[in-house]
Amino acid sequence: MKIVSSKIPQQSLTQEYLPCNFRDVYKCTIQSASAITPDDLQVAFWTHHPKWLARLFSIRNAIVKWFGLKTDKGEFQKIEQCLREGGTYNMMSVAAKSEKETAIILKDKHLDAYMSVYIEDSQSNSKDIYVITIVHFHNLLGYIYFYAIAPFHKIVVKGMMKHTLKKYSK
Repeated sequence: MKIVSSKIPQQSLTQEYLPCNFRDVYKCTIQSASAITPDDLQVAFWTHHPKWLARLFSIRNAIVKWFGLKTDKGEFQKIEQCLREGGTYNMMSVAAKSEKETAIILKDKHLDAYMSVYIEDSQSNSKDIYVITIVHFHNLLGYIYFYAIAPFHKIVVKGMMKHTLKKYSK
């Protein structure tokens, strides 16, 4: 499964959140005859982590709570309900939805981070899956925090994609 850097698709709802302080886009083409929705992938990203990623999030949460930043409480049913119904849970809210895309926003006092899943039918039984991250810093802490975790961001996003998309590939 090959995951490559890409550009934000022209039809993506995230175009609305530009310009920004940081953005990246990863794309993976999978073969799948089954229906896959952006909600399905968002739910899987946020509720079914590989063990190494769950440990990394636990370490992150233990560190950031000392700085007064919000942490995930791990209530997976509430997270799924938020994503599917377009609501809010803890620091996560659904920012925008379409048939091809679900964009969430993670709001905190130091930054706003958007994470979007965009799906485009490619060829027969083939889908292009895009994971888009857009970040707006509110203050110096946002800048420091984000660039401290930036080396892990690429590993985490690609790891989440590989772990989740394996389940949906032929």
